[in-house]
Amino acid sequence: SATRKPGGSMGSGRLTTSTTMTSTTPTGTPRHRHSYWVSVSCLPSLGSLGQKQKPKTLKGAKLQCCRELKRLLFEDEGNRGSSYGVLVQRRLGESANLYSFLTELQGIVERAVYVRRDTQLPLPLEVFLPLVEEVATCCCHLDRSGSRDNLVILAEDLSSMEYTSRDCLSREHVMSIRISPDYPLVPPKVFTRLPIDFFATPEVFHHQGEGGSARGLLQHMFAQFDKVVQEDLEPFWRAMDAIDKRAWVLEPDPLRPDLSCTHRRILLEKHVSMLVTVSPLDARVAPQISFLGAKSFLVDLEERASRYIFDETRDIVDNLEGMVGKKLPTRNASCSAETKNEEHRAGMCGICYSYEISTASNKKSIPEVSCENKKCGYLFHVECLVEWLQSDQSSRQTFNTLFGSCPYCSDPIICKTASL
Repeated sequence: SATRKPGGSMGSGRLTTSTTMTSTTPTGTPRHRHSYWVSVSCLPSLGSLGQKQKPKTLKGAKLQCCRELKRLLFEDEGNRGSSYGVLVQRRLGESANLYSFLTELQGIVERAVYVRRDTQLPLPLEVFLPLVEEVATCCCHLDRSGSRDNLVILAEDLSSMEYTSRDCLSREHVMSIRISPDYPLVPPKVFTRLPIDFFATPEVFHHQGEGGSARGLLQHMFAQFDKVVQEDLEPFWRAMDAIDKRAWVLEPDPLRPDLSCTHRRILLEKHVSMLVTVSPLDARVAPQISFLGAKSFLVDLEERASRYIFDETRDIVDNLEGMVGKKLPTRNASCSAETKNEEHRAGMCGICYSYEISTASNKKSIPEVSCENKKCGYLFHVECLVEWLQSDQSSRQTFNTLFGSCPYCSDPIICKTASL
């Protein structure tokens, strides 16, 4: 079933689909029932572009899903989760409509659930009994520190569990753990949603128990996870929180915060936004800065930013305001409809209404081509604008350069195709 949230349109709203899927045994007897939710946004729209024909595919649409489904399709590499994720993303861009995509998605999920259930065998007794003792030791340690609720056992044979740690702002971060049948000789698989690769921290697996095995590794991993979340990433959490509270954040979606995201796209003024990328383990140094908007709007900003010297003793927002030479605008719940429209437009592609898309070569693309008309100022992905201009009979091409008209104001616009 598909429902549209109030206040949205088919182009800019969010279609949310809740689907219940049932996997069966080869004999057809129902065995397990799994419920997941998915959300599809940024659907192609006729909107203000005045297209005469409906979009042929859902290219440019974005998919979000619950944590369980994300783990099943995108993260569980041991059960081909990553390959399922690639298939889902490809079919999303190729499907003719939402119904056909959801039908295919249900089939993919049913297959993934079936494969996972059939490949995860119970842990052998010689692994299970020592693991019980090790988990009991971990629980006693957590009891003494008053954090027993941080560990949740998900499987009766202890093959799956989750550990939760809270950062300096009391936000929860989850580490999912899968125990191998060869444990403790083989370390467990770990899945996290942190802004860094948890395995890249040198201390995580530098632990040896009796006989050089990984016995006792669980308690060691819990301690390292707490250290990374509560100490190593504390400056990063505070820096990103300051930006979220004191600036008008366009992406990631403020209503669906992604704590693993290292960037913020901030609204500066009409047609102009700033992309700030912070180093997770060195958040006090100068972040990477880039400005998005029509080139005619960015000349002064880029020149001023190039001369600014970042002060590591000051708050990151104070530095950003010093860099642009004015106080950053903040989000106001009572702002006018015109202001909200400018928020949507700033940095978005004027054709697909998205900021970041995946190209045919699986690379990320952001809007780079702008209309130089100051009253228009729309941005476009190279891929979207090339497709638009090639479908316009009034456009012309010289070698790798397309000459045509802006889809909105009809002023001349130029797009190079070499990057494609």
